[in-house]
Formats: sequence, structure tokens, C-alpha cells
Amino acid sequence: MPAHKFMVIPLKELIKTVLLTLLGLAILLGIAVFVARQVQSIHATYVPGVYATQVDLEDGSILVEVTVSHHDIEDVTVSSLSETVPVFYPQLQSTAEALCGAVVKAQSTEIDYGGDLAVTSGILLDAMEQSLAQARK
Repeated sequence: MPAHKFMVIPLKELIKTVLLTLLGLAILLGIAVFVARQVQSIHATYVPGVYATQVDLEDGSILVEVTVSHHDIEDVTVSSLSETVPVFYPQLQSTAEALCGAVVKAQSTEIDYGGDLAVTSGILLDAMEQSLAQARK
């Protein structure tokens, strides 16, 4: 009849081995996350945040704010900094709303927006592009 052989492993050695294995896996996971974030930031188009450009008109000024994430234009808003802008430029708000939606949808300021308000839309698109230029790396 064959004799059974038992292997005795001290509990302290077993605990050390398990803890060192877990520590090694945690370090490898940390390195993998760090490298993944570095690669993502290298390929990012924008630095996330809100970027603003002030446009001075003859009768007041407006503020164009662009909100971006790493890869996308999230939101574009145009607000009046003075009370006279809506009075002297009544079509500015409707043009700005249309342009903001179009820029977010196209993810670019290179959109064709002609029509009767080509000058107004050109001013707004230039301000949006300046804000995006601040956001680019």
C-alpha cells in the first residue's frame, strides 16, 4: 500500500505569498491605468473645460462660451454683456441659437451659414473658433 505524503505549508508563508501576489497585481493594474490615461490624453483633441471669447460690437458686447470634453464640443452659448445688444441687433439671438446648434451637431465651426445674416454669423463663428483655439492642445 502506497504511503500518502503530505506537504505542510506554514500559514505565514501562505499569507505572505498571497499578499505579495495581490500587491504585484495592484501595481500592474495601476501601471496599466496610467498608460491608458496617457494614451487617451495624447489623442485628445481638446483640454476639457469652458472657454470664452468676448466680442465687442459698436453698441455693446457679447460673450461666446464653448464647453468641450476631450473629443467633443459639448455646448456653445452666446450671451449679451450689455442691455443694448438685443435692441441694436435683434436677429443676433436667433442667429446665435441656430449657429450654436449647428456647431455642436457638426463638431466644427466650418459650417456653411450664409443667408441674410452672413456678417453676423461670420462674427459669431470667428468667436467660436477663437474659443476652440484656446481649448486645443
